[in-house]
Amino acid sequence: MSANIKVDLSRHVGVSLGLAATAGFAMGYCLSRVLSASGRASKDCSHSDDASSVLDTPRTNGSSEADLQRLRIQSIQQDYQEGASRNGSDMELGEDFLVLALLVRMDLQLSAGATAKHCSTACLGQFKKLYKIKSVELRQWELTNSRKWTLGVSSEGAMLDIQAAARKRGIPTRTVVDERSLKTVLALGPAPACDLKPLLLHLKEL
Repeated sequence: MSANIKVDLSRHVGVSLGLAATAGFAMGYCLSRVLSASGRASKDCSHSDDASSVLDTPRTNGSSEADLQRLRIQSIQQDYQEGASRNGSDMELGEDFLVLALLVRMDLQLSAGATAKHCSTACLGQFKKLYKIKSVELRQWELTNSRKWTLGVSSEGAMLDIQAAARKRGIPTRTVVDERSLKTVLALGPAPACDLKPLLLHLKEL
């Protein structure tokens, strides 16, 4: 009887030790897999950070001419915006910037809608004309905020006098004629502000 009890106890002890060993092996295996996975993840992150740092690093050597041109344009735009924030009137800004001036006849007493219509026609017509001849000034004007001045002129005679003076300075011009054959708006430029100001300083901005 006692011998049988000893045998049963030994069997239970053996089974318990076997289960404990199996559980310990399983836990050790799982822990090793977790540590291995975390190690790979940290390496991948470090490689990713290295790659992103390389990509984010600006290239100072071997920059293309297009990149340099883009940086110059960004600098011009920033300076221009800073000037605009300091001055209430566009005509007080730096004189090196390209401007398209639109002169509207005040004696015709055009409505706001008609003024907008004729100014847009003048602007688009001037753009198309200069685009056909691949004007360098047009491209520079596009890249520097496409600045426009809208001014009032007293009569057709005053408008034509300004147009003649602008042509003598080599400034491109375009006149808009409405359905009544009346000249309503004159477009000047794009041209440097220093060339336009002597012709337009006596006019009032709209």
